[in-house]
Amino acid sequence: MTRFLIATCALLLLPISCTDLGPETNAGRIVWNTSIDRIAHGDDSLTVVRKLGPPSAINSGISPGDAPVAFNGCTLYYTSGSHAGLMIVIWRQPSSWGVGARYISAGPPYAGTTREGIGLGSTRDEVHRAFGPASESGHSTDWYIGTVNRTMVAYNDSGKVTYIVLTDPEGQGVRTD
Repeated sequence: MTRFLIATCALLLLPISCTDLGPETNAGRIVWNTSIDRIAHGDDSLTVVRKLGPPSAINSGISPGDAPVAFNGCTLYYTSGSHAGLMIVIWRQPSSWGVGARYISAGPPYAGTTREGIGLGSTRDEVHRAFGPASESGHSTDWYIGTVNRTMVAYNDSGKVTYIVLTDPEGQGVRTD
């Protein structure tokens, strides 16, 4: 009887253990038009740190390399560990772009992918097969416009993904020059 109970419990727990991705996989870390590493629009800096841990660096005001546009917020940079390559821009006070995380960017050396396997290094054709044609396309970018968020995919000259950026529906948080 004991063996029967153990075998039954093992069979009942098997589907749970098979569906849990666990920390050893990168699949599913990007949820298309929704989140990157569980960070979604509107998350404040405390929520980001609770989800990801402390960032490698924090800039208040203007991010390095950006045009001199003042905003009341901060940029969190993750340069090491499993979140290396993430950059999150957070607005602290209400603006036309809202409050909280407004720009979530995955760039090199970020290793996460969608459940479909799309991540940095995927080809443009692979992105289109997984998510269909882009709402808007340029020479080196595709825009997938959702009802709440917008995903920008940037490609290099070889047609491989170099950045995946989740931003507001109007795309105001992204410069494409």
